[in-house]
Amino acid sequence: MAFFKRKKYEQPEIDTSKKSGSLAFYIAIPLTIIVSLSSLVTLVSLFKLGIWRPKPWLMFAYGFVFSCGIFGSSGLVTLKTLIHEVKHAIVVLLSGNKLTELKVYKDIGHVSYEMYQARIRFIPFIILAPYCFPLFSLPVLICAMFFEAQSANAFACLLGAALACDLVTAYQDLHPHQSDLQRIFGGTKPTYAFIYGANIMWILLCLIWLVGGTTAYVYAGYHLLRIAEWIVYGINDLYHSLRG
Repeated sequence: MAFFKRKKYEQPEIDTSKKSGSLAFYIAIPLTIIVSLSSLVTLVSLFKLGIWRPKPWLMFAYGFVFSCGIFGSSGLVTLKTLIHEVKHAIVVLLSGNKLTELKVYKDIGHVSYEMYQARIRFIPFIILAPYCFPLFSLPVLICAMFFEAQSANAFACLLGAALACDLVTAYQDLHPHQSDLQRIFGGTKPTYAFIYGANIMWILLCLIWLVGGTTAYVYAGYHLLRIAEWIVYGINDLYHSLRG
């Protein structure tokens, strides 16, 4: 598998007239909203209870601003292109499909893969991975949850830097001419709804750890169940009112 190609190559043509979509993808859109809402309620509740840690917030801000300064510049073009393609590639592998090629040359690159019929529902997630997959902040958050007792402040700084890297590189790729954004069935509405929903959800999930640590996710789970219960009862009441 080639990650870099020294000699310039022609980027493969992408047929944007062929649209992709799946039930799993469209269900994921309201799910990100529900999880975001429960996470926001959790954060507000934690602040009201006075459960928050000022030093980790400060370290998080340092890391976030520092990373924004580095990745927000117009440089590091090849690195940013590599990050874009690696996000495609990782979601290909995580979804159980076969990665066949990954090439990057300066500001262009592509990923080739084989989709198994049983996993074809993951195509929209693969296409939109560069705009919402937390390539850097996910592993940092997992490590922070396991080792927060030893170095919570250091992991808060790393999480801020990693989250900024994920968000800045995703935002810089988010322009109308990007072929990925033209390949989802239904147009820009479900595409952007998923991208923004997934990013907001992930930001809030990271902030939950920052406020209350790993145990705060138990509290978040409680709020998620309460909101899910409220939605189920609401749908049930609506169904009976329509029947009656």
